[in-house]
Amino acid sequence: MIGRRKLAPAPTVADLVDLLSDLGGSPGDIAHRLSALGVRGVPTDVNQCAIAVYLNAVVGADRHVHSLSVWNDRVRVTFGRILTQSCDVPLSSCLQEFIDRFDARSYPELVRSVDRNEHTAH
Repeated sequence: MIGRRKLAPAPTVADLVDLLSDLGGSPGDIAHRLSALGVRGVPTDVNQCAIAVYLNAVVGADRHVHSLSVWNDRVRVTFGRILTQSCDVPLSSCLQEFIDRFDARSYPELVRSVDRNEHTAH
């Protein structure tokens, strides 16, 4: 007889808030932490900005998480594959300021260049 495997729960809003708050208490701290982790993102891209890349690396592989997108004031997490459900996680003013600065390319060490042929190579 094969025992039932206990399924891990999906990340909660509190889990995501904790992950984000662990990045630091100022936009500069956040940039330094992401740089130390080797995170590189694309400014103004809700799916590929530095915060989205970080979150996808940390929780994106969770089988419950379908997608993550980062807006200026929130992270939207969509759970499920067939029946999906979304929740928004509000961002602190510190994270919002980091995103504004990242989008303005104030942290060039965090910017990943995009191959312009990447989108047309289909």
